[in-house]
Amino acid sequence: MTALTVGAQQAELPPEWFHPPKTASELGITTFSQSPYLDERELPPVDQRLPDDPVVIHPYESIGKYGGTARITIWDNGQFFNTEHAVT
Repeated sequence: MTALTVGAQQAELPPEWFHPPKTASELGITTFSQSPYLDERELPPVDQRLPDDPVVIHPYESIGKYGGTARITIWDNGQFFNTEHAVT
């Protein structure tokens, strides 16, 4: 029964999530952007803040829009703060 459950879940998730993550150079990504909120801050350019060849995590559907309010409760905070799946 477990195999059937995993198979059903995989059908709903991006196939890239079931393979080792790729780096920006492997995907041909040469430019990076940041939230407009950070544009007015005194930060070095975004490409100077990233590693030489950062790992790229494929988004669930698409890259979202910047801003808004995250409304979370104690029961669903793992959705926002659990990054283990992204780096393992």
